[in-house]
Amino acid sequence: MPTTPTPDIGAILKRLMPMERLSTGVLQRLKAKSRLVKLEQGRPVFQVGKADHRTIYLLQGALLLKTPEGKKSLVKAGTPATKSPIHNFQPRRCSAWASLPSRLLLVDSEALDQAITWEQVSAAGVEVEGLQHTGTTQQNADPDKQPMDWMSLMLQAPAFAKLPPSNFQALFMRMEAINLRPGEAVIKQGEPGDFFYIIKSGSCQVTRNLENNKVLPLAILKAGDSFGEEALLTEAPRNANVLARSKATLMRLAKNDFNQLLKDPMIQWVSRKEAEERVEKGAKWLDVRLEDEHKDTGIAGSINLPLYMIRLKMKQLDPDTEYVVYCDTGRRSTAASFLLAECNLATCCLRGGLHNA
Repeated sequence: MPTTPTPDIGAILKRLMPMERLSTGVLQRLKAKSRLVKLEQGRPVFQVGKADHRTIYLLQGALLLKTPEGKKSLVKAGTPATKSPIHNFQPRRCSAWASLPSRLLLVDSEALDQAITWEQVSAAGVEVEGLQHTGTTQQNADPDKQPMDWMSLMLQAPAFAKLPPSNFQALFMRMEAINLRPGEAVIKQGEPGDFFYIIKSGSCQVTRNLENNKVLPLAILKAGDSFGEEALLTEAPRNANVLARSKATLMRLAKNDFNQLLKDPMIQWVSRKEAEERVEKGAKWLDVRLEDEHKDTGIAGSINLPLYMIRLKMKQLDPDTEYVVYCDTGRRSTAASFLLAECNLATCCLRGGLHNA
C-alpha cells in the first residue's frame, strides 16, 4: 500500500502570513516550534477567555467560531482568510470547534514573535546603526586616527540626554573596558545579546553572514559610536558580526545595567486603559508589526509603521503628537519606542502588547 507522505512543515510555514516574509534559516528554527494536529468533527480548538499562546492556522476542514454574545461564524480551509492565523487574540475572545474533520498547524506564539522580530531587526540594520556618532570630524578622515573624547560624544547622543543625572555616575562606574586585537570579533551573528558597547578608541567593521555563505560588509564604526542595543531591547539574537579593524578599546555595559540605567528611563509603559485614555486626549496608536499582522488584528485607527521601517520613516511622524506603540507581546514595541525616544518623539508603550494587554 502506498504511504501518505509526511507534510513538510517548513513548506507550509512559507505559504502563510506573516511567515512568507521570513528567511530560510529563520523558518527552519520556527519549524521546530510548530506541529500539525488532526481534529475530529466537534473537537474544541480554543475557548473564550483562555490564553493558550499558540498561533493557529487552518489547513483542512472548517472551524466554527462563537462569541460570548452568541454570534457564530464559519471559517473554511482554502479561503484567503486562512493564510492568516485564526482569531489571533490572547486571551481568546471567542470559542472554536472543528465543524468538519480538520487539520491545523500550531505555532508557538513566542517563537513566532521572536522570529519576526529577528527578521525585522535584520532588515532594518538597526542593531549596527545604534546611537549615531555626534562628532564634527570629516567623513573621510581615518577612523583609527581621529582624536575623540568618547565620553563627551556619548553624552551628546539623544538617548543619554534623556537620562536622569543620577544615572550618569552609575553608568560610567559600571562600564568595563575591553581591548581587541585587529580582526578579533566582539559580536557574532546569531548569538544572544549580553552587552551594549561604545568605542573608546580604534574602529570596528560590521558584517552580516548571508545564506550563500558570503559575508556582506555593512558599516565602519569609530570612536564615540555605540552598538548592540537592539538585541538587548528585543531579546532577538545578534543580527550582525562586529570585528575590530585595528587595535581597539571598547567600553561595555552589561544587559542588566543597560536595562536599569538606559532602557527603563526611556520606556514609559501604559496599561490598555491608560493607553485608550491618552488616545482620547489626542495621542495616536502606532502598530510596529508587519503590514499583514496590522491588517488582521490592528487597533482601529492605528498607524502602521513596521519596526524595520522605523529609522527610514520616523521623520513622517508628528513631533507634537504622542504615540502609543504596540505589537503582539511588547518585544518589538519596546525597541521601536526606544528608537523613537532617541529622536525626541513622545512615546509610551502598551504593556504586554496585544496578547497580554
